[in-house]
Amino acid sequence: MATTLRIQVSLPTASGLPQDVCMNTWHCTSNAVDRLDDASNFVDSLLEFYLVIDTFLSGRLSTDIAFDVYDLIDTPPRVPIYHFDSTLSVGTGDGLPNECAICLSYRGALGSGLVPARHRGRIFLGPLDGGVVDQGTGDTIVDVSVRNAIATAAGALVTTTTSTDCPWSVFSPTNAGPPPWSLGDLVVATDPVVAGYVDDAFDTVRSRGGSATSRSLF
Repeated sequence: MATTLRIQVSLPTASGLPQDVCMNTWHCTSNAVDRLDDASNFVDSLLEFYLVIDTFLSGRLSTDIAFDVYDLIDTPPRVPIYHFDSTLSVGTGDGLPNECAICLSYRGALGSGLVPARHRGRIFLGPLDGGVVDQGTGDTIVDVSVRNAIATAAGALVTTTTSTDCPWSVFSPTNAGPPPWSLGDLVVATDPVVAGYVDDAFDTVRSRGGSATSRSLF
């Protein structure tokens, strides 16, 4: 029976400080007899996604990326069932403020009687290299080539993870109810991703912003 895997992606900064690590959280549905097979397959596909978009990321990040996979059927506090380390080629230009992000929005299938918000998710990609900016319109927006590249990589993630039977998914803790979760809870709370988008407005993740190091008085 299918279970739901949570994948936490860690992007350390060049400072090496644990509090500066940037995180993205993803989910997939595991249909394999051995959940480690799906964990490995999904991480392989997810790494390909990051390798497509890595030069959009700020040079304040180190080149390291780490993946930790958790099975949500396990009783909290959970330990990873799979870990994988790799490297990226981050941007080399001037970085935007650390809290600037590009939002990748995604959703499961629509249906009558469903609460739409419980079938949607977002990944905030960043910190960002300054090269992702387009100011040609008189405003400061995400460059169209960057948006298209992220959207194409996300579409490829849907295709590859579906083909390996561990589809990228939306998980709703609200639909699942309070943990610990049963397999039945996870089934009703998890939907394969079918569509999504990247718009041209930057988002702000305040938790990624650095603390002030000096102050000007008046």
